[in-house]
Amino acid sequence: MGNTGSCLDHYIKAVDEGGSHVDSEPEKTLETLYKVFEEIIKILAYHHNIEDVMSRVEFFGEWSIEDLTNTVNQLSEVYGEE
Repeated sequence: MGNTGSCLDHYIKAVDEGGSHVDSEPEKTLETLYKVFEEIIKILAYHHNIEDVMSRVEFFGEWSIEDLTNTVNQLSEVYGEE
């Protein structure tokens, strides 16, 4: 996985740290975790070169909810639905 692995390690650490604050700051924690998972989805899209999504993102210059959803659907085929 190379660089992808080290990027994911950073986000996994953030998830672990975010979970420890869920009782004291639930709204902030959920917002942070959402952003972390969004970034992980983007990293995996690049890593697996999901061309249809990457073409849309390149064309529009940003990610949409549809792009994230399509990426998750395609990644579920790669990794399974668990």
